Amino acid sequence: MGCIPSPKDENQTIDNTVESKNIEHKNTPFVTVKPNFQKELENWSAYRNVNLFLEKYNTISPNDALNNALELQELTLTFKDNIDLDILKIPSFQARLNVLHNEVLRLSDMTFISAIKADEVNKQVEKIVTVFSSTNDKINTVFTKKKFESEITVKDIFIGLDSSKLDPETLESIKNKKLKIEVLPN
Repeated sequence: MGCIPSPKDENQTIDNTVESKNIEHKNTPFVTVKPNFQKELENWSAYRNVNLFLEKYNTISPNDALNNALELQELTLTFKDNIDLDILKIPSFQARLNVLHNEVLRLSDMTFISAIKADEVNKQVEKIVTVFSSTNDKINTVFTKKKFESEITVKDIFIGLDSSKLDPETLESIKNKKLKIEVLPN
């Protein structure tokens, strides 16, 4: 008799599960794009939409996370498929977008699992926030690198380049590259 749970206990467990899915969970805030690089992203509506939508996920209940999962899925698909900036059309950035979309798909799949636990939903939301943070980290890194390359000047003697032996076309192409090479007069 002690091993068989009473119906009252079962109802109490179900009530606690439903109740726990309505309790807001505070997630780790995601990394944001540095203010000096946000201007580069202002016309990228797909990024802006995902960013604004995921701000809701900083503090969200598992039920709300599941209710918004399908909309988030559509937004991340658009985000993944519409990279507006050529500088970000690189495999390492695209991989982050694919992982983000896959994590959101997993959350969307959870909407169809009736026995899903609040803790499992919270963990999945935390994964999504973490991956979005890595996406923003990559954006910061790419634009920091671009800024660095545009500001650096390297003298030809430091890289062992004998500018006296270069033809004018090669000298001109060096001057047009991202890396500025200062050619010293002979």
